[in-house]
Amino acid sequence: MASGAANKEQRSWLAHRQQTIREWLVLAAAVTAGVVGFMQISDERNARQSAEEEARHIERQEQASEISAWIDPDAGFGEGVILSNRSHQPVYQAVIPRVTIQANGFRTGRQISQMMSSQEQQEVSVIPPGEYSPPFPDGFGGMSQ
Repeated sequence: MASGAANKEQRSWLAHRQQTIREWLVLAAAVTAGVVGFMQISDERNARQSAEEEARHIERQEQASEISAWIDPDAGFGEGVILSNRSHQPVYQAVIPRVTIQANGFRTGRQISQMMSSQEQQEVSVIPPGEYSPPFPDGFGGMSQ
């Protein structure tokens, strides 16, 4: 009988341990599922934010490709500039650089920005859709000086 009681006690102890192991396995599975779910949500959020940023970048580039400027042929030499905004939205905070085609002057607006020469560029607060001829300060000389 002592042997039967010992077996019963061992089975009870073993059943308790098996229950504990099952509980730990369920807990580990739940934690794993939570971590995997969080990682998936995080990845999807990052992908969505990246796609939205790419769409904004493309939209800005598309609008920028619709903007151009040239010397006004009806104005005096180097005095007037016509800005053309073929997009359907106004452009804000535009910088109009004075670049040269020949000689040793600046050839791109980027070169002017790097040198920070405010006399070689003019800021225009708004370029509305259509063609626009903004007033420039004396001495700016348009884009051909």
